[in-house]
Amino acid sequence: MSPSLSGAIRRMSRGLPQRVRSWRRTLSRFLRPASNLETRLGYHFRQPRLLGHSLRHRSHAFYFKDGRGASNERLEFLGDSVLGLVTGRYLFLRYPALGEGALTQLRAALVRRDSLAMAARAIGLGESIKLSRAEERRGGRERESILADAFEAVIGAVFLDGGLDAATEVLERLLLMRADALQQSGDYINPKNLLQELVQEAGVRSPPDYRVISTEGPPHHRTFTVEVLVADRSLGRGKAQSKRAAEVEAARDAMRQISPTSRIIEEIARASSGRPDNPSDSREETPNLDGPSTMGPAGPTDGAERKQ
Repeated sequence: MSPSLSGAIRRMSRGLPQRVRSWRRTLSRFLRPASNLETRLGYHFRQPRLLGHSLRHRSHAFYFKDGRGASNERLEFLGDSVLGLVTGRYLFLRYPALGEGALTQLRAALVRRDSLAMAARAIGLGESIKLSRAEERRGGRERESILADAFEAVIGAVFLDGGLDAATEVLERLLLMRADALQQSGDYINPKNLLQELVQEAGVRSPPDYRVISTEGPPHHRTFTVEVLVADRSLGRGKAQSKRAAEVEAARDAMRQISPTSRIIEEIARASSGRPDNPSDSREETPNLDGPSTMGPAGPTDGAERKQ
C-alpha cells in the first residue's frame, strides 16, 4: 500500500464519527486471533491487556520498578471474591439437600490453594506467568502459591472483561466440574474437623496438637512432615508441600487409625481425665475404715495399721 493511500485512510478514519470508530475497535478485538492460553482457558478477551495484567507476578513488577500496583495482586483480590460468589451459588443450586456445614466444607475443598493450582496446571498457566529471573530460577512457575494466585487473578480479569456469566462459564469448565466427584466420595470433608469433633465428643480435654517434626528440600520446594497428638499421644503423620496440607494429611492418617471399633480415643479420654481403666480396681484399692481389711486372716487390720 502506497504511503499516500495509507495516509488517506488514516485521515478518513479520523473523520469518522466516534461511534463508528468504537465499532471498528470492537471488531478488531474479535478478529484478533486467540492466544494459546485463551484457547485453553476457553475465553477470548476483548481487552487483552487485562489478561496480560493478570499474569504479572509482583517479582516481575518490582524487577522493572513499576511498583506493586502493576502486579496481578489487585486482580487476585477481585478474583478471590468472584470465585467465592460463583462457587457458593453453584453449590447452593446444585445440592439442595446439603446443609450449611456440608456446603461450606465442599466450597472450601474446591477453592483451596492446591485445588486452584491443579486447575492452573491443567491449562498450562505457569508457562505464561511473568516472573523475575530470580523467581524463575527458584522454580516459581511450579510453585503452588504462585499458580493459585495467578488463577484467581485470571478469573478477576475474565470478570472485568466479560462479566459474571463469563467468569461462571470458565469456572464451571475448569474447577466446579470436580464438585460431583468430591460430594459423592466425601473427600471434601476436612479430616481435621472430624478429628476435633471426635476428640470433643469423647471428653478429651485438650484439642489435637499439630507439630512439624521435619522439613526437607530447598526453600522454594519445601516438604513438611507433621505429627498430630492428642493428650501427648501420637495418632498420625502427614507429609505435604505446605504445613496446612501436611496437617490435613496427619489428621486423615489419625482417622484411619481410629476405626469404628477402636478404643484409642476412649483410652486417651480416660487417661487425660485421670479415670482408671477398670472402676472395680478402684474399689478394691480403697481401704475399709469400718472393719477388718480384705487382705485376709494373715494381714493386719486397718485399726492395727493406725496404731502402729
